[in-house]
Amino acid sequence: SLTVEGAVQNSVLNGDLISDNLTIQNKVFTFLPRVNWRWELGQSKNIRLRYSTSVREPSLTQLQPRIDNSDPVNIYVGNPDLRPEYRHSMRVNFMNYDQFSFRSFFAFINATYTKSAIENQTTLSDNFVRTTQPVNVTDDKSVATNLNFSTPLKLFKTRFNIGARSTYANGITFLNGTETSRTRINGNFNAKLENRKKDIFDWVIGGSWGYNVTSYS
Repeated sequence: SLTVEGAVQNSVLNGDLISDNLTIQNKVFTFLPRVNWRWELGQSKNIRLRYSTSVREPSLTQLQPRIDNSDPVNIYVGNPDLRPEYRHSMRVNFMNYDQFSFRSFFAFINATYTKSAIENQTTLSDNFVRTTQPVNVTDDKSVATNLNFSTPLKLFKTRFNIGARSTYANGITFLNGTETSRTRINGNFNAKLENRKKDIFDWVIGGSWGYNVTSYS
């Protein structure tokens, strides 16, 4: 089955800064396509794909060009030139479950791409005052995967489960006003063995190993 949809979104944000006699207007007109696809490969076995788009408009606080110095060492300044974020998301799922052997395998991959992502740019002055302002960056992207396999071990009356997940994310960040590319990679691998009959007692033995790496250009 295949479903293709489209939506039109029109957003209008008006704000009046009475003390500064300033008006902020932000208008966003966008087309948002969506696609859903499902393929039945057999009983309890299928592949699903979902693609969607979304928009996140900047808030009035992010747009207003006023200096918020309520905290003298952490100053916030809005940016009236901010553009809305436009996000593309795609997710692919695979499921295979055998109802006779109770063996299962699940997998998915989820990818996102954000155009004109909004990030906070922070600078530190010589007297250690932080000034933060939201800005648009070129793009932001991430990919996440997950795998899980489970099967009963009839000879030992147990169930074995093994899983793995990983995430890759790349975007732009600011280190004291300097634009830099940031890459994050993390993941986890786990396995466990447990008894199937839990009427009297329940036991589980297993372990997991994870990693997290962040690098800057």
